[in-house]
Amino acid sequence: MNRRNFFKEILLFAAMVSLECSYVGLHVTYKAATLKGLSNMSSSSTLTQLPLLSTSKVFPSVKFPLTSRIFLLGLLGSLAQILGYEGIAYSSPTLSSAISNLTSAFTFSLAVFLLPLQLIFQ
Repeated sequence: MNRRNFFKEILLFAAMVSLECSYVGLHVTYKAATLKGLSNMSSSSTLTQLPLLSTSKVFPSVKFPLTSRIFLLGLLGSLAQILGYEGIAYSSPTLSSAISNLTSAFTFSLAVFLLPLQLIFQ
């Protein structure tokens, strides 16, 4: 392995480790904030910003099917974030960080499970 690829892999590894550390820091900070009285619904403000995207002049070629898919993904992401933060309020940030590390494993398992359905309905 040459020196350039080695440093590229080290950089990618360092980025991954720093991202995971920031997730842990986010969970610990959120737990401390909820213990001091932060509302759990403060993360739902992203849902109110979606109409700004759909009526924007910046993206004039965005049609309704794409906008509805963006809305659905935003809704699911916001709900997952709200439920995750609600779980942190009832549990520990350590458990939340451990489960967030399993997200890729859950995604892979779901993709393996749904692959035959995609081949059937294609």
